[in-house]
Amino acid sequence: MLRLYLGFQPLTDRIGPVLERIEMKIWGDARARHAYLVAIDENEEMTLIEIKMTPRKNLILVFKKIECFKMNTLQLEYLGATVLNIGSLKSLSNMFIERHRRYSFHSTNCRMFVEYIIDNIPELSCLEKRNGSILEHFHYKAKKSILRCDMEDVQLLSRHDSFEMTRKIK
Repeated sequence: MLRLYLGFQPLTDRIGPVLERIEMKIWGDARARHAYLVAIDENEEMTLIEIKMTPRKNLILVFKKIECFKMNTLQLEYLGATVLNIGSLKSLSNMFIERHRRYSFHSTNCRMFVEYIIDNIPELSCLEKRNGSILEHFHYKAKKSILRCDMEDVQLLSRHDSFEMTRKIK
């Protein structure tokens, strides 16, 4: 039995900041993030599953044991458990790489890789999607959570200001 987690971290390549500016213009937020998976087995061993791009835009699979989650993780979501083993996940990952050898901004990127793996794990078929995408759902959920926190801060501040104003009037 494996427990699966979805992680997001900032893009570290030279195009990352450009994508963030474009997305701010288009959607009003920056969703350009590197997506990856972490599988934890019954022995609590963690395996990182992600794709990287070579300078010539070829995709390479990163499938390695890790001691802890990535330090620069912006968001981490528990996806669920599966009876698939690490070997099965590696086979799924290799099938994606075989079909999509080169990076493409629109069709072959880390988001598509993660979606492909998740879509091929039967136990995760019930995960909520937004616009047909599990990753888009988690992006929306995080954005909504940030907005809710901001609204709570505003309400807290306004209550505090009202209290201060009432104290000053008395």
